[in-house]
Amino acid sequence: MGCARRRPRVGVAGLLWALGSVASVASAHTIVVDGDAGDWPLGSPTFTNTAHVARSASEQGAFVWRDSTSDARTTLADPETDAEITELNLTGDSLNLYALVRLKQVTQSSGANTVQVQIAVDRDR
Repeated sequence: MGCARRRPRVGVAGLLWALGSVASVASAHTIVVDGDAGDWPLGSPTFTNTAHVARSASEQGAFVWRDSTSDARTTLADPETDAEITELNLTGDSLNLYALVRLKQVTQSSGANTVQVQIAVDRDR
């Protein structure tokens, strides 16, 4: 019997902890939600399935996860191309959590079977 390869899971709580644990090194900052990714500092990690806290020259930080390619769920389609996450960026300010999710490609931007990105936050823990 083969051994199944386990894919690492990064929970929102872990990501928030990572952002909070580097508060003295990288400060959170407000993102203008306008479709322009220019508010997000630096680039993604060199290797897939890794993360780092990226910082701009003014010490504004974001948690950046670079996902491996070709590992999307195949619930809607096989092969799945629209729901392939390539990168996740998280930062926040005193009131908001901001997320930038980059996808490999988006072929349908409205209607049935449009890719949705949902982030669940458990406020009780």
